[in-house]
Amino acid sequence: MYDAGSPKVEVVYAPAKRNRDQGIDDYLALDTEVSIQDRLDKLVPILLDDDGSPAIVSISSTDLFNKQLVAPVPIIKDLINEGEANLLVAPPKCGKTRIAIATALAVAGGKRLFNHPRYFEATENEVLVILLEDSEIELRTRFANFASHMGIPWPETPSKIHFVFTLPDGTHIETKIASMVKQHPKIKLVILDNHTRLEQIRGHNIQESS
Repeated sequence: MYDAGSPKVEVVYAPAKRNRDQGIDDYLALDTEVSIQDRLDKLVPILLDDDGSPAIVSISSTDLFNKQLVAPVPIIKDLINEGEANLLVAPPKCGKTRIAIATALAVAGGKRLFNHPRYFEATENEVLVILLEDSEIELRTRFANFASHMGIPWPETPSKIHFVFTLPDGTHIETKIASMVKQHPKIKLVILDNHTRLEQIRGHNIQESS
């Protein structure tokens, strides 16, 4: 536990860094569309205990309630906020892609997800949808059917949805997403489907059931 009597030793880790031997200079020199300033802003300071392990930092209830906190910006109220990462996990063929399609349409159309009478109100925003399983004709049909069911104008709404249907093996997915968001800065939600195919693109040999 960190306290005032412990020495303050600070290190900085680059976010999502897989190689602990990689230095900050290496991180900042990465070939990416993200600016150096943005990467500097995302560096995370870590307090270390005397033994070199990350310290556990506590906060009192008084400090917590007096702390100035920024309220999250909702993408879908009570469900998804800006800056969050959410993972939908279920066995194959349970409807995960259907939920992804419904989510994209709700955000692009500024509608309630699943037409819920009280909850899941979406703020109208652009969406990047990376769908790597179905063909373009299959997905177009599914999106049209969902849009009709949700009362969302078609094909006007898809102008706010940016589709990616294929990614070559070895693609650095995070860099490509950053590039797309830079081209379309109004994108506030990114949907990736599915995890298995994304990991295969990264070079990991996993199966659908894993």
